[in-house]
Amino acid sequence: MSCLSDGDHGFLLQARVRLALNQPFLATAITRLPFKEAGQFNWCETMATDGYHIYFNAGWARDLPKAELEAVIVHEVLHVVLGHSDRINDRNKQAWNAACDYAINIMLSDLGFELPCGGLLEQRFRRMTAEQIYRELLSDTSIPYTQILDLGGDSFYPGGQLSGDVLDGELLVEALPQRTENLDIQERRMLRRELIEGLESQLKSMGYKGGNLAIEVQAALQHKTDWAVVLRRYLYEKVKTDWSMYPPSKKYIWQQIYLPSVGVSSLGTIVFAIDTSGSISTDELSKALSEVRAIRSSFPCELIVMQCDASIQSVETYSEFDDTPLASSFTMKGFGGTDFRPVFGYVEQNSIAPSVLIYATDGYGTFPESLPEHPVIWLLTDRGSHQFDPPFGLYIDLNE
Repeated sequence: MSCLSDGDHGFLLQARVRLALNQPFLATAITRLPFKEAGQFNWCETMATDGYHIYFNAGWARDLPKAELEAVIVHEVLHVVLGHSDRINDRNKQAWNAACDYAINIMLSDLGFELPCGGLLEQRFRRMTAEQIYRELLSDTSIPYTQILDLGGDSFYPGGQLSGDVLDGELLVEALPQRTENLDIQERRMLRRELIEGLESQLKSMGYKGGNLAIEVQAALQHKTDWAVVLRRYLYEKVKTDWSMYPPSKKYIWQQIYLPSVGVSSLGTIVFAIDTSGSISTDELSKALSEVRAIRSSFPCELIVMQCDASIQSVETYSEFDDTPLASSFTMKGFGGTDFRPVFGYVEQNSIAPSVLIYATDGYGTFPESLPEHPVIWLLTDRGSHQFDPPFGLYIDLNE
């Protein structure tokens, strides 16, 4: 599927076509990724990406010389291909943005692109991944920390929350509420894998020019992600809303009228299912439960905790307004075989419409034949040599 269309500004469309013809190793990515005009927003003064869309300020981009415009386009495309938005984990956003820019600009320089004035480029970062450059930036005592925070580029959002061109997708939802064609984390991973497959086959023929790109590609493929960060981001992206009944609007409470307040996110109902077949460890379960507690403390919601082996063993419900703290551990019930179907059957039979169903399991079990209508996240525990390939949902490895 190509995103090249007549809807693009003419000058931008022409630049992308030239790049696709002259840089075949990136042709698929250049034509596949959607470009969105965002110059009307004060957070987009140049170009930026959220890991899928590439946003541009038409007034700024139109004034660039053709060679520099092409370099900036490839710069943003590489941010997407290399997964920089999703590799940030809990790092400082500005410093991470600077590290990613240093990594990419060395590649662009080697490939003969003409970088705009002020682009971050230092040869001492050659043959280093973005993660390694990030550590170097923070450990370099010759650079004041406040200066490091300024390396990410102009502030694209009031207060500097969206700083640099690698944007925080969670904050961007608020800054650009009418975004379309959103991809969640799992979908972005699949897209990157597809784009990288076409790129890898051409890297060997590029010789030294592709050296730094090859190193960063491997980092993108092999990096281990903090599963808790992935879980939080997935939930925020998937079920974040603009209205919430928690807390209700104070304006009308005195009349005993409860209306939703604006700007507070609600997750609705979360179903947290636990595989109690005996193969999931207490430590792994505690990690998963602690993250659910953290999510619930930030976004109050109804929580249904289910224990299941080959059948439902227990169901506990915590209402959205229930301040009872979620236990740090449960008395495990069951220890029989594993069957995922009872949990999904219970949800359907009881007309529960969860914002997300999270299933902590080692991956051994029988899946339902029909696809559920709600999002599903599999929290995968130690699976040994077992290859977990669920027919639906996002899976997150607790051991990564």
